[in-house]
Amino acid sequence: MNIQMERYTGNTDIQIKRKFDGSFECAVGFGNNIEEALKDTIDWFNKMLEEDYPIDSYPEGLSEADIEYLDSSDF
Repeated sequence: MNIQMERYTGNTDIQIKRKFDGSFECAVGFGNNIEEALKDTIDWFNKMLEEDYPIDSYPEGLSEADIEYLDSSDF
């Protein structure tokens, strides 16, 4: 018997400018349930921030030029 599990996908409605190519990117996460997908999405977003905008170099956080917001119609 082969049981197919549902997979869930999450993505942020905020994008940050990536340092390696200057393009904006949102975080995407996956999970076997909604909670796992949400946690994975948040973890990936935090990893992106740590890689490109470490707190010691950006103590005031990101500037508006480094953030792009998605409209709900983009989903």
